[in-house]
Amino acid sequence: MRNVMLNVRGIAFLAGILLLLGIVLFNSYRNAQQVPHHHAQQIPNQYAQQMPNQYAQQIPNQYAQQIPNQYAQQIPNQYTQRMPHSLQPALSDYHSTLCRLDAERLKVWEGLDLEGKSPEELEMLLHKLMTEPFSSICQVAKRIGGYYYERIQCVRHTEGYKFVCMDDILQDLAEGKCLIYSFGINKDWSFEDVMDSIGCTVFAFDPTVDYPEHRGKRITFQRIGLTAITNEEKKLFSLSDILQANGHTNSKISYLKFDIEGHEIKGLGAWHASGAIKNVQQLGFEYHLKTPEKAATMLKGIRDITVDGDFRLIVHDINGVWGKCLDHRKSLYFEYSEVVFKKVNRTQPCLP
Repeated sequence: MRNVMLNVRGIAFLAGILLLLGIVLFNSYRNAQQVPHHHAQQIPNQYAQQMPNQYAQQIPNQYAQQIPNQYAQQIPNQYTQRMPHSLQPALSDYHSTLCRLDAERLKVWEGLDLEGKSPEELEMLLHKLMTEPFSSICQVAKRIGGYYYERIQCVRHTEGYKFVCMDDILQDLAEGKCLIYSFGINKDWSFEDVMDSIGCTVFAFDPTVDYPEHRGKRITFQRIGLTAITNEEKKLFSLSDILQANGHTNSKISYLKFDIEGHEIKGLGAWHASGAIKNVQQLGFEYHLKTPEKAATMLKGIRDITVDGDFRLIVHDINGVWGKCLDHRKSLYFEYSEVVFKKVNRTQPCLP
């Protein structure tokens, strides 16, 4: 009888232990379901990985990409990851509007009839079209370099900078393939130094100054200049010849910068016709349009690279220093302006 009583007590004790353990487990289960979302996101990874799937799936992903696929690729990740769901309709309307406007701009360039017009008419047309850059081509543009002029009498302003669309540059940097060609240095290395510091390889050229062959980490200098047709006596070479000499004929050029005091006027069309800029992703240059005839030639070159070369104007910025200081004929237009053209891939969504 005594043994029976001991067995009964043992069973009761064991049942109590099991009941207590069940209560603890039940409370743990209930508490896990009630973890607030903002606390759940703070759970260290080593613990979060141990959570059952049915709980982990309940933690909202506040950075979930809620943007249509055709647009998501065109917006930097750091922006799409923070895009609230409520902005999705506005973003769709925004992009479709930009694309529609750019399609209309492209039709204007494709329909240009330059025959039979006077240089003055073409000059007016060029300056008008330069005020209408394409809007859907670049998401992130940065102004790089430049310095402030404070010792000239006609104006005080910053000059020498270039705008760079960083969309493709960042990808080139990630792949170790950022290659910059820069023509026209004078005394200002600000653009080249910045591009060198972020990881680009820079080939710099200027026949009017003398510098050491190497500068910074990745800058190489050559004392030659860029022009439409090679003239070795003046140390001026075509773009094709310079690329070939450096082994870059078939290389992707991330950014081609040139400030070459008027040689760009005939050069642009010549470089396009020769195929020298077929692998260039961005063109950043200053044009110098001192006469209507030069403006007319520049217009034809820009028309050709836009319609046939798939380049799009993304930046037009008047030169606030020399645009007026050197305006001896008192023109109605800003004869000196910085412009940037970006190569497009017509198969990419949301591009005209």
